[in-house]
Amino acid sequence: MPTSLRLVTATVLALAVAQASAEETRNPPAPKPCSKPQYPAESARLGEEGISEIGFLIGTDGTVKRTVVLHSSGSAALDAAAQQILSTCVFRPALSNGQAIAAWAPVAYRWFLDEHTNDSRVRMRLQAVLKDNPDDANAPYYSSLLEFGKHGAEDDHKAARALQRRAAELGHPFAQFKIGQSYEKGKGVQADHAEALRWYEKSAAQGNVFAIERLATNRPVY
Repeated sequence: MPTSLRLVTATVLALAVAQASAEETRNPPAPKPCSKPQYPAESARLGEEGISEIGFLIGTDGTVKRTVVLHSSGSAALDAAAQQILSTCVFRPALSNGQAIAAWAPVAYRWFLDEHTNDSRVRMRLQAVLKDNPDDANAPYYSSLLEFGKHGAEDDHKAARALQRRAAELGHPFAQFKIGQSYEKGKGVQADHAEALRWYEKSAAQGNVFAIERLATNRPVY
């Protein structure tokens, strides 16, 4: 086990799902400082690494009311640690006509014992999975998370979007939701609300809470 353990700071991959119209809410929930997540000792001992993507419901009082694992790191302990730290955070709630409303938001925690070396190792392993198991939806989605986590050029984001699209077409529910978002907002593609709806419905059919909420409220996603 490396002598120095380093947890890459959690980064928000997308803005909150605000239950209000574009005219009602201009500022999605913004986090107040949370405690720094601690790498679970047993996970470090076992060399467990990965990216935990967690969805969390921010209540009208700013506290986290519920968390769900959108995409597992592959380690139940790492996922649980991400959920636990989120449950202690307090956020500024979204507003609709000046009133606080509940809102969902996703966040990704990157758990790597050594960011650069082990990140590269994970990429290599995923490349092998992508080659040997072309029908596996998890591998391209996981790869897209790694690509979006890079601070590179727009070409990196194009590669990430292509992987995300592949995962969505293979049936990954949160990838489908994100593709729906892209079509709704015209992000990286031509805006197409009919196509956005199609992807949201695919995601909702698999139980994705973000897609279900989006369809139930018929309001824009932030």
